[in-house]
Amino acid sequence: MKSFFPLLLIISVWTVQSSGSQPPESTPAANPNPTVFTPPINSRLYPPAVENEVQYQQWLADEIARRIAKIETENEATAPSENSSLRIQTANWILSVACEPILTRILLELDTPQDLEQLKTLTTQATGLLTNLKGENEASPHQADVGTLVTFAKTFAILADARTQPPDPNRVEQVTLESGLLLDEDNRDVAESARLWQCLIFNKCDKSQRALDVLPLVLTPVESNSAAFFARMLRCRILAEQGKTTLAQALLLKMEEQCDTWFSDERLQSEARCTLAWLRWRLAQQAQYSLSEIPQSSWKDFVERTEEMIRDEKEPCQLFRLGSAIPDFGSPPQPHREPSASEKKAQPTPPHRVSVTLRDR
Repeated sequence: MKSFFPLLLIISVWTVQSSGSQPPESTPAANPNPTVFTPPINSRLYPPAVENEVQYQQWLADEIARRIAKIETENEATAPSENSSLRIQTANWILSVACEPILTRILLELDTPQDLEQLKTLTTQATGLLTNLKGENEASPHQADVGTLVTFAKTFAILADARTQPPDPNRVEQVTLESGLLLDEDNRDVAESARLWQCLIFNKCDKSQRALDVLPLVLTPVESNSAAFFARMLRCRILAEQGKTTLAQALLLKMEEQCDTWFSDERLQSEARCTLAWLRWRLAQQAQYSLSEIPQSSWKDFVERTEEMIRDEKEPCQLFRLGSAIPDFGSPPQPHREPSASEKKAQPTPPHRVSVTLRDR
């Protein structure tokens, strides 16, 4: 995909020169006449015979019913430790796989009220499976994961409630405290997932500065972790919501340049670039209606050129998805790994205007 970084720099320089200084940008207002174009979310998770997200959601519901029925059938026939393991694995699967389509849409700001109701139902199902398990049947190999799963279930429940009503502050504080403890987990995937969902709660509960304090800097290595990728996107979106639109656009462009380094799979690289370009387009749409110090024609041209790129028929755009909302605790954990010297060296040195702002401060 093409890059329009020079155009963005021209707009940024024009802003500085026209004002004589760098006043804070006005907070983006909602586009009064939005032109909505949403590429499809990628379909790589679909089982055979499933062709779209609606069918996938139904398949997931059927699979949950099948797994819960199996637990109930085997309840009398299996040892307590085996039944506990089955319940923990099913709760893990619900939170990781069944919640994933809804949470991906929440991260992309494409969720609906029906999504949030369904997410509430799923967290209730997962919590019900985990009830009374903590501290019992220590022979279960997954017993240590119960507390972590309960924390993630509570986190998703808050996200399900955040749009319709402000969550109870004490509840938010308790859950974010519990998820904050997971940031020090040796399992890197657990830590990255906890960081993403904790910061999304902060942002939805008007605590965006706390989110920025916890989120990783945008251009630090992603190491092929989808939660880490979305965390960097979230940071850019929060910066734009705070009025730092040109900074957010510049960082998103630099993220696009890093996709080939961050992801080894070419399909993931393409989906990541597409998603970043699509987010830039949405932010630019908002900005052209709210940034009075920038010529409307400049932002309009930027929006149109970005839209042309994501509508490119030669390289159809599909949006990046989480893949799993939390780790599968039945799989070997991914340990934390610091980037090697060669990886650090591979990080490009950005232009001066951007390098000054990469600390997002």
